[in-house]
Amino acid sequence: MRERLSEVCHDLNNSLAVISGNAQLLAELARAEDLGPAFTDPLDDVEAARADISDALDRLNRLRAQADQWEDHG
Repeated sequence: MRERLSEVCHDLNNSLAVISGNAQLLAELARAEDLGPAFTDPLDDVEAARADISDALDRLNRLRAQADQWEDHG
């Protein structure tokens, strides 16, 4: 179970890195072309959502680590 949880977190983090990189690239291009907030604001929302999911995955990893400790001492 712990191994599968680690794999899922790893896979989700990899996908988030792709999402973040592409959103950042699009934001830079939009700013260079002066497309304005109608285009850049949604990209900022994508980055904020990515950060929220990343934080949730960090919390999940901490819970997994705690469960590992409980199993080792229980």
